[in-house]
Amino acid sequence: MRLSAALPAHKLPDSLAGKRDRRTADLKHEPTRMMREPRIMSAIQPNGISEDDAPLTPVYGTPIDHPGAWKVADFETPADYTIELGVVHLPDIERAMRQIKAAGLGLDDLRREHFDFPSLRPVIDEIRHEIEDGRGFVVLRRLPVEDYSKDEIGMIFWGIGTYLGRGCRRRY
Repeated sequence: MRLSAALPAHKLPDSLAGKRDRRTADLKHEPTRMMREPRIMSAIQPNGISEDDAPLTPVYGTPIDHPGAWKVADFETPADYTIELGVVHLPDIERAMRQIKAAGLGLDDLRREHFDFPSLRPVIDEIRHEIEDGRGFVVLRRLPVEDYSKDEIGMIFWGIGTYLGRGCRRRY
């Protein structure tokens, strides 16, 4: 049985007292830690284990039937989840990087229009399909990283990402 008690606002640190926004709205404050309330997809129902005997991680009675619910054993070789760039793709990447350098753009300035990758469109479509409807990830190989600096490699992947969604830069 899991016991928890929410801390009253007057016992919260000053930085948290009176502040609830979308980042903390679903957090339950406990004396020793904060944890997210479990979210259960409507199509998946937890098994019938009583609350007193429930494991810490919910066990579901029905297997999830989706390519994104994979196990390592589902992949025979790394080729099953890898997309390889070919020599036909590299000139577009090189051209985009030359234009970005000439314009003096940094990572925060980059937009989709800075990455015109005609030869990469089918590859980007395949990446999008695997992320949205497939296994949820891909490994992109054969980018000649020795030809680029660390910042340039970040810009290349950022550029590809502009075709997949809206980026959010994080600093760790």
